[in-house]
Amino acid sequence: MKTATLEEFLGRLYADIGAQARFRANPLAEARIAGLSEEECGALMKMDWAGFEMACRSFQKKRQERIKQTRIGRMRRAWSKISQLLWLR
Repeated sequence: MKTATLEEFLGRLYADIGAQARFRANPLAEARIAGLSEEECGALMKMDWAGFEMACRSFQKKRQERIKQTRIGRMRRAWSKISQLLWLR
């Protein structure tokens, strides 16, 4: 089993909503397109789908939170610069 290939494939699935949709529609075809071995494809067919869905939702939530925190950080830095400029006048 080529663990690195399988891990990269799963990483893409967790990160890409489009890849998740394609995988749900035809998991075996997507696994083969990714270059997974027959053994790896077989293991994916036996996977815990409820766990997969939960992991996908968890990663999506974390990405959204990171985006939110990044925006908040930018706003704080911008406000800080504006405040400094106003105090210098």
